[in-house]
Order: sequence, then C-alpha cells, then structure tokens
Amino acid sequence: MEGRIAAIRADRDGTGRTLTRVEARKLAGDWYEWFTARHAEATEEDIDWRRDIVREALTATVGDEEFERLRGDVWDQEDVREAVRPVLADVGEMAQFLALKQITLTHDARNLFLDFMYDDLAAALKRLLRLSEGDYSPDKYAERFPKAIEGTDSGVTPWQLFEKWIAERKPADGTVESWRYVFQELRRASEERSAASVAPEEAAAWIKGLVSPKRSAGTVKKTWLNAANTVFRWALEHKLIASNPFADVKVTVPRKKKLRARVPSGGSPAILRAASAIIDTREPTDAAKRWVPWLCAYSGARPGEMTQLRGMDVVVQDGIHALRITPDAGTVKGGAARTTP
Repeated sequence: MEGRIAAIRADRDGTGRTLTRVEARKLAGDWYEWFTARHAEATEEDIDWRRDIVREALTATVGDEEFERLRGDVWDQEDVREAVRPVLADVGEMAQFLALKQITLTHDARNLFLDFMYDDLAAALKRLLRLSEGDYSPDKYAERFPKAIEGTDSGVTPWQLFEKWIAERKPADGTVESWRYVFQELRRASEERSAASVAPEEAAAWIKGLVSPKRSAGTVKKTWLNAANTVFRWALEHKLIASNPFADVKVTVPRKKKLRARVPSGGSPAILRAASAIIDTREPTDAAKRWVPWLCAYSGARPGEMTQLRGMDVVVQDGIHALRITPDAGTVKGGAARTTP
C-alpha cells in the first residue's frame, strides 16, 4: 500500500525517477529474479490463476477471437497496454517490489518497466511451473538481463562510434557514404543517448520498424542491420560498450515471387554496340562512354575502377600492356591492388 501511495503521489506531483530503456530492462530483470525467488514454492493452481487474470484482461480489451488471432502481437497495441498495465502491476506485485527497492517511478518510467514485465511475467510463470514439477535446470531466460549498468558505459553515442570506426578501419568511401545514413537515423532514434544504453529489444524494434513499402526487408538486412552490427561489434571488441544489442537481431526476408522465367537480356552486346557507335571522343565524357565499356568487357573490372585510372596505372609487365587497379587511385573492390592485361 505504501508503494502504491508513493506512486500515485509521484504521478500527481510529477516527481519520481525516470528510466532509460536499458535501466528499465535492468530493473525488470531484478524484478524477475525477485518474483521467481519469492514464489519458488508456488503451486500449479496459483500459477494458472495469475496467468488467467492477465489473459482475461487481454481478452476483455480485444475480444477472444482477436486475442487468438494476434497472440504474441497483442501487446503491440497501445490501447491494450494502457488497459492491462494496472492488472499486470497487481499480478506481478510491482508495488511491493518497488517499495522494497525504495524506488518511486514517474508515470512514463512505470509504463516502460511494465512493458518489459509483460514478457518477463510470462517467462517467470513458466519458470515457476517448471520448479513446481521438480525441474531445477539453469534458467536460460535470465541470461538476457543486463547484469550491470555502472562502469560499462563510455558515454560514446552511436554516431561517435561510427566516426571512431571510420578513423580506425578506414573503409571504402562507398561504405562510409552508404552507412552514414544508417547512423544519422540511429542518432535521431536514440536521441543522442550513449551507445551502451541501447537495449537489445530497442535495437530489434528499431530495425523492424525500418521495413516499409519503400524500404525492403532485404535492404534493411543487407545495409542497415549489417552496418549497425558491424560497428557495434567493433565497439564491443574495443571495450567501448558492454554488449552488442544488434548481435541477435534477425530480419526475415520474404522470398520474391517469380512472375516470369528469367531470360537473357542481351544487355552486354547492346552496351558495347552503343559504345562503338560513339565516334567523336574529343569531349572527356564521350571518350568515357566510348572506351570504358570495352575496358570493362576485356578486363572484368568495374566502371568506377576504370574511370579512376591514372596515366601511371598503364604499365608493361612481362612485355604485355596491362592496367594496374589500385586503392591508391580510388575505391577498389576488396581494397586489394591487382594487375589485369
């Protein structure tokens, strides 16, 4: 009762402790350990009773049929969360837990904590059910909780991680340009918070939210997730963060429908015929249109690798004229120099 009264007063007065997402996740993890220890001797009837109360609150909000249809996605609806949070707080004994911790939360922090508790309560009840059946095997679910917040945060933001990664790894200009958009968006999404405060659930939600009619799941996986995971993994190796929140994030890429059989386009001959049709090469652009396609055809190189060639890159090796394709001239696939006749 004291915990409830303190929460009501804090909500009324605008006082109480705010929480970042990682702090809320840590607090929910502490609650999970407290709740499972507190009810370690719970009977199957007590466990079912708590589960039924939450289910009844959910079905009372969306209806039985909609609940069965949505299942794991039911908590994604704001009206559902708003209606069920008080029930969740009662079943999870949130007030007692916060009173023992001597913590008073703001309204928003309490909601954030309860949103994490929704999944954790289901896992806690499953854990208690296993204990009631004599299964005392290690609890794998608890491994996901942050074990410590203090001392693991360098204060570096995701954007600063990206800048540090560029300075050390010196990636190709194309990679920097492509990934810059990723970290600009992440900077806006994280509101300039530290990279260490980005929780795995937050990272997964951000990546999932990137998929749209204009941005395919394949693009999100290949570019956005790859960029974030690579830079955060590098930061973890250099001890700038305690964990990589993108490590276990998955993006499901649907298989593309094949509406017709694939047939040869004949694109290469068409391009070379068009190149050969250019006679006047006095202008540099016209000269490039005339010769670059043929250079690519004979060397297997890319247009960018051909257009950045310098005079010194035309060499004679073993009596054979050749092109030296090198990172000294610009971006090269794989970053390695090669010589092609």
